[in-house]
Amino acid sequence: MANVMITGASSGLGASLAKQFAARGDQLLLIARRELLLAELQAELLAAGAPSVEFRVVDLADEIQVQQLADDLPKLGVDVLINNAGLGHWDLSWNTSSEMMRTMIAVNMSAVAVLSLAFSQIKHEQPARLINVASGAGYALFENSIPYSASKFFVTALTEGISQELSTNKLMMRAQLLAPGPIATEFMINAMQGSKIDMENVQGMDKIKFHTPEQMAELAMQLYDSDAVVGAVQGDMTFELSGGLHKIGQLVGGEW
Repeated sequence: MANVMITGASSGLGASLAKQFAARGDQLLLIARRELLLAELQAELLAAGAPSVEFRVVDLADEIQVQQLADDLPKLGVDVLINNAGLGHWDLSWNTSSEMMRTMIAVNMSAVAVLSLAFSQIKHEQPARLINVASGAGYALFENSIPYSASKFFVTALTEGISQELSTNKLMMRAQLLAPGPIATEFMINAMQGSKIDMENVQGMDKIKFHTPEQMAELAMQLYDSDAVVGAVQGDMTFELSGGLHKIGQLVGGEW
């Protein structure tokens, strides 16, 4: 039985991941901003037989709250950390406001980094697991979402780098990266709010295929059950497990 902490757990992929781990009999700590949704999910999971479900209201855009959560990790006894929370914005890069960019950096980058490094510091010699959720946009720049892509490139590099360091130093902890494609959740709706682009007329928008949160959570469990470093949704909606997609260079005496 693992003690699993999931950020962005109140809805969408996070909630579906919580249901997957609960069905396996794992203990859950759910992290999100929306207390009512967290309480409803907690009740649902407990009614379905989950052994233990707790939640904590945290705004991951608030660096003080994030640091407090990171500082509390040792006493929380988390074995599996899933950094799932994120936000995006679909628009031309120069139409992205400073406020939106700061929030995106805080949630997509800073919170992921602070929690990942704090978790790695206390768990690197233990059979623990770090899973960071990025996006296909973390490996290829997506038109009309360049700032979002940039934030997810950070997550893919950070996670693959931590995984490489753990492996090189023969440590027990593992780090994995989940790179979903489009998921039919409120994330997509929120990302389009305030956009100056008429998304309905963007070429190819009508051809985009979506996974449901439940489908993506099932694919995430394939990654969790594997020895792979990266689980990435491909353009044809297939799911590919691999040992990593970034080339890791050496500072001295190595190849770039």
